[in-house]
Amino acid sequence: MVQLEISGWVENDEKYTNVPINCPKCGSKLHKTDALKLCNILFVYCIAGELKNHCGWCEIFELP
Repeated sequence: MVQLEISGWVENDEKYTNVPINCPKCGSKLHKTDALKLCNILFVYCIAGELKNHCGWCEIFELP
């Protein structure tokens, strides 16, 4: 897991400083599952492409 870096006042949807917005593998926009309040993790993943040939990139970020 990657340590999540938060900078400044946490208020809007783009509050995480080291979480990519676009997929590093294929360049598509990434999706997030925010479980920071529940278990201190943020799951970031890519669902670009067809079902059989999707990108599949994912990363888990956790609060220190």
